[in-house]
Amino acid sequence: MSTQDEPPIRVLGPLELWHSGQSLRLPGALPQTMAQLMLLRAGWWCDTEELVDILWAGRPPRSASVNIRSFVCQWRKVLQPFSDCVALEGRRGAYRIAARHGSLDAHTFEALIADGDRALGRGDSVAATDAYESALRLWRGTPFSAVTLSVLPERTRLIEIRDKARAGLVTALLATDRLADAIIVLQESVAVQQYDEKVWARLITTLTATGRRVAALDAYRRVRALLREELGVEPGHELRAIHSQVLMCPR
Repeated sequence: MSTQDEPPIRVLGPLELWHSGQSLRLPGALPQTMAQLMLLRAGWWCDTEELVDILWAGRPPRSASVNIRSFVCQWRKVLQPFSDCVALEGRRGAYRIAARHGSLDAHTFEALIADGDRALGRGDSVAATDAYESALRLWRGTPFSAVTLSVLPERTRLIEIRDKARAGLVTALLATDRLADAIIVLQESVAVQQYDEKVWARLITTLTATGRRVAALDAYRRVRALLREELGVEPGHELRAIHSQVLMCPR
């Protein structure tokens, strides 16, 4: 998927709106946080009281409701070029952003992941790889990074889907003997899923399968040090068993 083919409303990273090949200028930080929240829940009504509570972390100014209305006016002007596919709608005490299929990258991401899962399920590893890679390319950084949005379950769900997509991509790559590419994806995964022992185990196993015994042992040392220093625990049974198997491999 090329940049030109990507959805015009992009939230899987810093908020971006693209029109006619140009990135549009956006309102300030608080209006952007409000838009990100509503895009995170695209199609669902967001109560004004909840918007106020989230934007100002439970300590709103007296002008909060007026500010919300001002933000809505700002966004309606910004969204005018997308009137055929995106609308900021209001009703008494609530607002929502309605986005048609193909206009929001988070929706496209989930659709591509579903395509990848179906392809993997029917044994078409090549199609699965294409779908997963296209989906993961939509991520441009940490989405919804504002502190007040970082703990929302909708954001957590998107990140979990991304992590599962990486796991699916690794499965598809291994099925087509693209071991080097699988290792790259796994290295990216352990960088963001530092405490996930299953991901580390898969990395160590794949490194061993490619004859990179030293790298596999180094990976085990890194995860063991991380778990001991950060969590005060030793690696679990699966990781220890894999480590023992690596030690038994010929040098």
